[in-house]
Amino acid sequence: MHNRPTFGRFADKSSASVGRRNCPVQSCRGVIKDLQQETTLKRKTTACVPRTSFQLFHLLLDCPATTAPKTSMQLELKNVNIRAGDQLKVKGVIPHNAERFEIDLGCGAEDLALHFNPRFHDDTDGAVLVCNSKAAGSWGSEKRETHNPLHRGTDVKMVLKLTGDMFEVELPDGQEVQFPNRGGMDIISYIKIAGDFKLRSLKIC
Repeated sequence: MHNRPTFGRFADKSSASVGRRNCPVQSCRGVIKDLQQETTLKRKTTACVPRTSFQLFHLLLDCPATTAPKTSMQLELKNVNIRAGDQLKVKGVIPHNAERFEIDLGCGAEDLALHFNPRFHDDTDGAVLVCNSKAAGSWGSEKRETHNPLHRGTDVKMVLKLTGDMFEVELPDGQEVQFPNRGGMDIISYIKIAGDFKLRSLKIC
């Protein structure tokens, strides 16, 4: 029997007080409920996640996206076990004033098989999707997709798949971005989601 995932705390600029309430922009709160119990978290977490699928439910943001300042989050999951054929499903909201966010898959922060980095105001290409890899702390060469179907101020669902020698990222308009598994990493044990993104749910299946 698998143990249920354990979650740490998010690092956020807001205070540690909790609960659903009406609040000014300066004191927005978020609450994450998982399948079994409600846990109040700050916006930086490190989690140990078993092989079994899991999902975070009901990230309740008390201030609407149209009035809230840009939200930067950082979620790290360690000891996950994603293999060829598995999928990572990510749902969330892109804030109206987002600049960029990233989804990283690998075996640690310095060894990434996939760095998926949508940018909405890139100095060179404007709105662009950037993919890359990192080995022992050194970045590889970027792959850029100038067609970016992700838009500020929208709800999005992305599906990231490891097929063996390739990563596939399925985007809302049906576009699929492919990126080679350069290091031949056969098990993904580390996930990071960071930047201008409001996470609603995350599921490995």
